[in-house]
Amino acid sequence: MNNKTPLILESLRATYYSHLTSDIIRDEGKPGKVAGKETRRGLRQGAIWAQITQNKWDEFLACWEKTPEDILVWSDLHIGHENIIRYTKRPYISLADMDEKLLTAAKQNILPHQWILFVGDIAIWKDHDYIASWLKECPGRKALILGNHDVHGPERPRRVEQWQELGFEAVSDCLVIPQAHGIPTLWATHYPLPTEKIPENLLNLHGHTHQLILSGPVVSACVELIGYQPISLKK
Repeated sequence: MNNKTPLILESLRATYYSHLTSDIIRDEGKPGKVAGKETRRGLRQGAIWAQITQNKWDEFLACWEKTPEDILVWSDLHIGHENIIRYTKRPYISLADMDEKLLTAAKQNILPHQWILFVGDIAIWKDHDYIASWLKECPGRKALILGNHDVHGPERPRRVEQWQELGFEAVSDCLVIPQAHGIPTLWATHYPLPTEKIPENLLNLHGHTHQLILSGPVVSACVELIGYQPISLKK
């Protein structure tokens, strides 16, 4: 890892959490924050888990530097979430149909030695065993940037060891992916950053917004915008 990366990561965290505490008006017309207190607390837990899994993040970034074709990205699968089909107009007839086809897409596109970076909201944590079964069949080396749904739910993982048991080698609240292969430095966050908070010559890789296309130096990994299948990060 570049010696400057930890300093850049702290800059990202400061920017990210400043944004998450920003005031907004919600859909129902009530004032609030971009992310609620419980969500922010859960995401900050990811900063601790990032330190615990640092050696795996180092392996992930080394792979990005040496064999970038072995880094894939995917976000907001919402495994186990039937209502998401209606909310985001997904092309599935049922929850079983969605989860089965997303798993098929994983098996068709991810090789066992490749890294798959989930940029948050892997699932709705109401049935741990169901999600664990889906993840067990999903190939690849798994890394996770926590999303709001990953820190909520009665059966969500509450310790880094529980994420590791599910196959996630590396877990974090956010991630700096250094410039390489003609691609600028990426700040990976689940919630997208506003344009004015993104440093010059940098891209924000994000999830959370589903079918919504944002303007500015941002790129979404949401399934709705990438054909419901994992794709090479270089793309």
